[in-house]
Amino acid sequence: MVIDLDVSDLFRSVTGPGAPPVGDNQPRLGTTGRGAPVGDDQPQFGATGRGAPVGDDQPQFGATGNGTPVDAASVRATIDERMTARPGGRDAVAPVAEPEKERPALSAADLEAIRWRLDGGTLREVVQNRDALRDLGERLDGPLADEVDNVAKAGLLSVRAEVYRLLGELGMAAAASRLALAHAESARDLQSEVIAQAELAHILRLRGDFKEADRLFAKATGAAVPETLRSVVHENAGRSCFDQGRHMEALDHFARAVRLGRTEDTELAARVGVCLEAVYIHVLRDGWGPYPRTREDILGVGKTAEQASAGSGAHEAPAGSGTHEMPGESGAHEAPAGPGAHEMPGESGAHEAPAGPGALDEVTAEQPVIPPR
Repeated sequence: MVIDLDVSDLFRSVTGPGAPPVGDNQPRLGTTGRGAPVGDDQPQFGATGRGAPVGDDQPQFGATGNGTPVDAASVRATIDERMTARPGGRDAVAPVAEPEKERPALSAADLEAIRWRLDGGTLREVVQNRDALRDLGERLDGPLADEVDNVAKAGLLSVRAEVYRLLGELGMAAAASRLALAHAESARDLQSEVIAQAELAHILRLRGDFKEADRLFAKATGAAVPETLRSVVHENAGRSCFDQGRHMEALDHFARAVRLGRTEDTELAARVGVCLEAVYIHVLRDGWGPYPRTREDILGVGKTAEQASAGSGAHEAPAGSGTHEMPGESGAHEAPAGPGAHEMPGESGAHEAPAGPGALDEVTAEQPVIPPR
């Protein structure tokens, strides 16, 4: 017996009115495309491959949003487009760095803009616009990095040392001036060496190292360089002597600075005037100080030979009886008759002293015998 049951009405009642009939290409009731039970947390039929719910803005399963079949090239183009739009994506364009502003090249006017005034009490430079001076020092970085010539680099380093010195940064100034001197010596340029020596000596004077400063000043003043350059060196050497209380020696340097300088240099005359006024004020208070030194004394040239000659024969007594007699004995301190009794060692008949007693002609190691007028 065959029973023919029509269950189509039954399926219509379960799925609800208006639901499409179930066919072979449709999933069975209560299952997803993969056979899993349908729940609230499961995507409904027609979900995408990743399980996202189907919406108006999502493409249907196996098709794009426009209903066209999925193409690998179009998918790749869509991904690239979204990656480009995302910050730091695959094809994100790196921001273009703004070009650095080029600093203008240094000129003679910039170097002449280093203005300062001389303090009348200390004879040291005082700068008013320190910011402009710092800006000038920063502008030296580029030329120093690009320059390869030793003479030019020595000049730039000397300018940098002057900037640091005027700003009071004496450690940086000393390092720059020593480096400038090294470049000048490598180039064997005498004028560059003198400039570097004078700048280094000026810095050492401010640091209180007067012995080394005076030695460098003495070397610079004896070099065969233009007179205007030696004038500046003598002026700075005079200030170093002023700091040491050597007022007579300072006046000598200031006088040489005026003689070697240009006659139309009014600034030099004004600076020397300030120096002379300071010297005279300190002389009234402290006196003239030690006698001036020679250039050889400062450099230590021939010092050993001079000491040897002064030590041998400076206090020799004339030969004969009574040479080593003590005071009170007969014939003590009798001046021998005849010329040449008090001759200096190595001289014959020079500086003859009078035979009578009371003549201040004692030979000493410090002061030579003054000849009679």
